[in-house]
Amino acid sequence: MLGLGSLEMALAYWLCLIGGAFCVWWGWRNWNAPSEPDRLRYKKYVYPGRAAPDSAGRPPAPDAAGQDGQGGRP
Repeated sequence: MLGLGSLEMALAYWLCLIGGAFCVWWGWRNWNAPSEPDRLRYKKYVYPGRAAPDSAGRPPAPDAAGQDGQGGRP
């Protein structure tokens, strides 16, 4: 069968072709299908001795306690 030498090789060949065709069909069918939005929960972690970042994610401005904004820690 197809010059592959054995039934097992021909079966593997045909199953690969069928699997590939199935993947193409599945992608075509679900390409623009609507889906639910991802529900991610974000947590803000504030470590001891450090100020929380502002809403834009920038670190706090340096203060008199320390020039790096970490509350005087080296």
